[in-house]
Amino acid sequence: MSWLDGAGGEDVEREDLAQADAEGFAAHDLRGYHYRPLAALAEVGPASQADLGRRCGVDRSGVVAAVNDLAGRGLVVRAPDPADRRRTVISLAAAGADEAHRMAETLTRVQDDLLAPCPPPNAPS
Repeated sequence: MSWLDGAGGEDVEREDLAQADAEGFAAHDLRGYHYRPLAALAEVGPASQADLGRRCGVDRSGVVAAVNDLAGRGLVVRAPDPADRRRTVISLAAAGADEAHRMAETLTRVQDDLLAPCPPPNAPS
C-alpha cells in the first residue's frame, strides 16, 4: 500500500517523491545532501560541522563531504569560531543563501506537481 493514495487510482510512493526531489535538485546541479545543510544554515544560521550534521541528521563524513563541495562552489564559508579557535563555523555565503532559496522553491514546485493528483489530506474518501 502506498503512503498517499492518488486520485484516479494513482499512487504516490516515497520513491516517486524522492526521485522527483532528486530531479529538482539536479536542475541546480546539486543533490539532497547539499540542500539539507544549505536549508539548515538558512533557517538557523552559522553552525559548527558537528552541529550542522546533527541538525541535518547526517553523519560526520557526510557533512564534511557536503561542506567541502558547497565551499568549493562558493555557497558556504568556513571561519574559525571566535569562541573556540579549534572549531570551524560554517555559514552561508550570499550565493548560498540565494541557492537555498531557489532550491526550496524548486522543491516546493516539484512536490506540488507530483502531489497535484492527490486529494487534500482531510478530504472525504
